[in-house]
Amino acid sequence: RQESVDIASPKGPGSVEAVVNYIEELGPSRLIHTSVGGNRIVAVVESSDREIATGSRLHVSFDANAIHCFAAESGRRLEPTFDFTKKPETI
Repeated sequence: RQESVDIASPKGPGSVEAVVNYIEELGPSRLIHTSVGGNRIVAVVESSDREIATGSRLHVSFDANAIHCFAAESGRRLEPTFDFTKKPETI
Protein backbone atom coordinates (compact mmCIF):
# COMPACT_ATOMS: atom_id res chain seq x y z
CA ARG A 1 0.00 0.00 0.00
CA GLN A 2 1.20 3.48 -0.80
CA GLU A 3 1.20 4.41 2.90
CA SER A 4 4.07 1.93 3.38
CA VAL A 5 6.27 3.53 0.70
CA ASP A 6 8.57 6.40 1.67
CA ILE A 7 10.64 8.83 -0.33
CA ALA A 8 14.13 7.89 0.86
CA SER A 9 17.71 9.03 0.89
CA PRO A 10 19.79 7.50 -1.92
CA LYS A 11 22.03 5.99 0.77
CA GLY A 12 19.15 4.84 2.96
CA PRO A 13 18.88 1.15 3.80
CA GLY A 14 16.82 -0.71 1.21
CA SER A 15 16.23 2.34 -0.96
CA VAL A 16 15.89 1.88 -4.72
CA GLU A 17 15.91 4.43 -7.52
CA ALA A 18 12.53 5.15 -9.10
CA VAL A 19 11.34 7.28 -12.02
CA VAL A 20 8.30 9.49 -11.40
CA ASN A 21 5.64 8.68 -14.02
CA TYR A 22 2.94 11.07 -12.82
CA ILE A 23 1.63 12.79 -9.71
CA GLU A 24 -1.94 12.89 -8.37
CA GLU A 25 -2.71 15.96 -6.27
CA LEU A 26 -5.16 15.04 -3.50
CA GLY A 27 -5.32 18.27 -1.49
CA PRO A 28 -3.25 17.69 1.65
CA SER A 29 -1.38 14.78 0.07
CA ARG A 30 -0.06 13.58 -3.28
CA LEU A 31 0.22 10.13 -4.83
CA ILE A 32 3.60 9.77 -6.53
CA HIS A 33 3.34 7.08 -9.24
CA THR A 34 6.78 5.68 -10.01
CA SER A 35 8.39 2.76 -11.79
CA VAL A 36 11.25 0.62 -10.54
CA GLY A 37 12.61 -2.01 -12.89
CA GLY A 38 9.34 -2.15 -14.81
CA ASN A 39 7.24 -2.40 -11.64
CA ARG A 40 4.78 0.26 -10.55
CA ILE A 41 5.23 1.65 -7.04
CA VAL A 42 3.02 4.38 -5.58
CA ALA A 43 3.99 6.53 -2.60
CA VAL A 44 1.77 8.96 -0.71
CA VAL A 45 3.44 12.13 0.57
CA GLU A 46 2.31 15.36 2.18
CA SER A 47 1.65 18.07 -0.41
CA SER A 48 3.98 20.38 1.49
CA ASP A 49 6.91 17.95 1.07
CA ARG A 50 9.70 18.71 -1.39
CA GLU A 51 9.08 19.49 -5.03
CA ILE A 52 8.77 16.38 -7.16
CA ALA A 53 8.37 16.54 -10.93
CA THR A 54 7.17 14.03 -13.51
CA GLY A 55 10.18 12.37 -15.15
CA SER A 56 12.47 13.02 -12.18
CA ARG A 57 14.37 10.31 -10.36
CA LEU A 58 14.13 9.74 -6.64
CA HIS A 59 14.66 6.92 -4.18
CA VAL A 60 11.93 4.99 -2.43
CA SER A 61 11.96 2.49 0.41
CA PHE A 62 9.19 0.47 1.96
CA ASP A 63 8.28 -1.71 4.91
CA ALA A 64 9.00 -5.25 3.73
CA ASN A 65 6.32 -6.58 6.07
CA ALA A 66 3.70 -4.57 4.18
CA ILE A 67 4.47 -6.02 0.73
CA HIS A 68 1.58 -7.70 -1.07
CA CYS A 69 2.35 -9.49 -4.36
CA PHE A 70 -0.19 -10.64 -6.93
CA ALA A 71 0.05 -13.00 -9.90
CA ALA A 72 -0.10 -11.06 -13.18
CA GLU A 73 -2.16 -13.72 -14.94
CA SER A 74 -4.85 -14.34 -12.32
CA GLY A 75 -4.64 -11.36 -9.99
CA ARG A 76 -4.53 -13.75 -7.04
CA ARG A 77 -2.46 -12.80 -4.00
CA LEU A 78 0.85 -14.64 -3.71
CA GLU A 79 1.72 -15.86 -0.25
CA PRO A 80 5.20 -14.86 1.00
CA THR A 81 7.79 -17.62 0.92
CA PHE A 82 9.64 -16.30 3.97
CA ASP A 83 8.94 -14.36 7.15
CA PHE A 84 10.12 -10.73 7.04
CA THR A 85 9.67 -10.46 10.82
CA LYS A 86 12.60 -12.80 11.48
CA LYS A 87 16.16 -11.57 11.61
CA PRO A 88 18.07 -12.40 8.39
CA GLU A 89 20.32 -14.93 10.12
CA THR A 90 17.25 -16.99 11.17
CA ILE A 91 15.50 -17.18 7.78
